[in-house]
Amino acid sequence: MERKKKGKPEPEKLGCDMISEELQAHVDKEVHDHFKPKKPEPKIPLDPTANKFFLAMMCQSKKKQPLSDYDSSITKSWEKKTPCCSPSSVADTAADALAAAVGGRRDITDVGANKEVQSLGRFAVAEHNRRLRRSGGVATSSGPVTVLLSFGAVAAAQEQVVSGVAYYLKVIARDDRGDRPFDAVVVVKAWLKSRELVSFTPSPK
Repeated sequence: MERKKKGKPEPEKLGCDMISEELQAHVDKEVHDHFKPKKPEPKIPLDPTANKFFLAMMCQSKKKQPLSDYDSSITKSWEKKTPCCSPSSVADTAADALAAAVGGRRDITDVGANKEVQSLGRFAVAEHNRRLRRSGGVATSSGPVTVLLSFGAVAAAQEQVVSGVAYYLKVIARDDRGDRPFDAVVVVKAWLKSRELVSFTPSPK
């Protein structure tokens, strides 16, 4: 006797295939099933021994572990190297940070040993000479100096956060009359790896 093969159950009809009455009945059933009161899940009683153990763990006082000799020596040496900051130094640091954030100028210290600043001063003089040769020795509004110069050093510098960083340099350069001070402004855009000489003028000081 041959066994009758069970037919596959018909797939559930999609909403797009239902008539309006079928779709409404389907939605009503889904809403009813969703909001139907559900039986609360049975609570599993806690083991009193385990409950007591965890309560004791939570309530016990935490004792601070003493530092080892090695950690203690490291801590003491660090405290000696980093004394507490005075209120005046904290205020100065905050003022410098605020000035930099809002685009104010900030003095650069130890200019003579700052290789980046000295490099920018050298670039400013070289760029001035290049522009002067290109213009045939004619002065411009941003470059009124009409003589070729040789770089000496940067004597003072300030920086200002703009679209990049603007450097205000007091450059000492030499012409046929000797060493003279010049004011140069160089804008550096690190993400573009570019440096631009904005102005190069004789310094009044």
